[in-house]
Amino acid sequence: MYKLGLSNLIIVLTLAILTACSESPTNSTISTGDLDFTTYVALGNSLTAGVSNGALYADAQINSYPALIARRVDIPDFEQPTMADSGFSFLPTEGRIVINPLTMAIRFSHAGTEANASLNRAYNNLGIPAIRTDQMFRATTGVDADSNHFVDKILRNHGRTVLEEALTLDPTVITLWVGNNDILEAAVQGMSAASYTPPTEFAAQLDSVLSVLNTQTDAPIIAANIPDVTQVPYFTSIPSYVRNPVDSGKVYLYGMVNGAPQLLTDNDYVLFFALPDFYALQDSMNHGQMPGPESAISDTLVLDATEVAEVRAVIAAYNQSIAAALAADKIDALVDINSLFNDLRVSGYTFENGLTYTSALIGFDNTGMIQLRLATTLFSLDGLHPNSIGYAIVANAFIDAMNANFNASIPAVTLSDLQ
Repeated sequence: MYKLGLSNLIIVLTLAILTACSESPTNSTISTGDLDFTTYVALGNSLTAGVSNGALYADAQINSYPALIARRVDIPDFEQPTMADSGFSFLPTEGRIVINPLTMAIRFSHAGTEANASLNRAYNNLGIPAIRTDQMFRATTGVDADSNHFVDKILRNHGRTVLEEALTLDPTVITLWVGNNDILEAAVQGMSAASYTPPTEFAAQLDSVLSVLNTQTDAPIIAANIPDVTQVPYFTSIPSYVRNPVDSGKVYLYGMVNGAPQLLTDNDYVLFFALPDFYALQDSMNHGQMPGPESAISDTLVLDATEVAEVRAVIAAYNQSIAAALAADKIDALVDINSLFNDLRVSGYTFENGLTYTSALIGFDNTGMIQLRLATTLFSLDGLHPNSIGYAIVANAFIDAMNANFNASIPAVTLSDLQ
């Protein structure tokens, strides 16, 4: 879904029901209706691939939303480019994210390798992390996709684009979730180190993707729209202030905005990988040192209020293009992930056992002490990608759309389905 530079340190129609029952339904209770799952292919980016904690790795990939759907409809040979559990991240030599709970320092484990790179056909899950929409129909190698090494890992130098690779499988059902990276790469870098795809260009590129699929396969396309990325933990976790240890009052931080230090407000977002900086500033405040312009947080780690509005406007325009594709019968069903993620941020999700999961990844007490909410969050340590429970909710959103549009009766994923 995104690609971070080394300098930066490296979410339906409606909210689906995710129950905590202990038994999976039998085959007799499953009806796929008008959908033929003989060959299910998933196209998209890191959210499709199953990235978690900043990397692809087997323990997370097994609960990617396409893998969960495949298990729900009993597909025995749904293949993914499974990576070793150390993970394969957006940096070629690094693995998944680990956070030191004492210092809040962010690091990566060593990179892993593929377990099934020799598979003699295309993978069913062709989600490519960091891929942009135009690269789906023009990139055959990582060089063609801004040096995206995930392209080479997943397409394996077959000389085909990801769309061409998908078509070699003669798909009978396609899920499609694209567009996030067209804006996200810029947003995660504070709108200062990368550009985004203009909405008019995205509309044309989406049309090109759908044209290839619609002219070369009769498979129904179930497509998702794009969440408001500014509402995921990467953007909402770190406050724009530290706490005064004397009275627990807010002391606002400085951030670089348009090349100059500026006092931040509640409407400005300090980005997730500024966590070590925030931790150090709170520690300094605890020792009586007020944050000043000289300690301004880098522009690449701040999304100011004007930039937040710009990101949201771009996403709204992208989603209008996706909705227009549905209206023009270029896609067969729409999964409103945008509304789902918004609902999860506002209300979270409460299971039958009373446990509530939310979008919150990090919390702070009145002294500014950081508290990781790993037991109740829907997101992984990178602040951008869901964890397994989050991906289960996404899978159920797609299942809801399948049931509503194709006379299907596919049961929702339950907690006991997670591996």
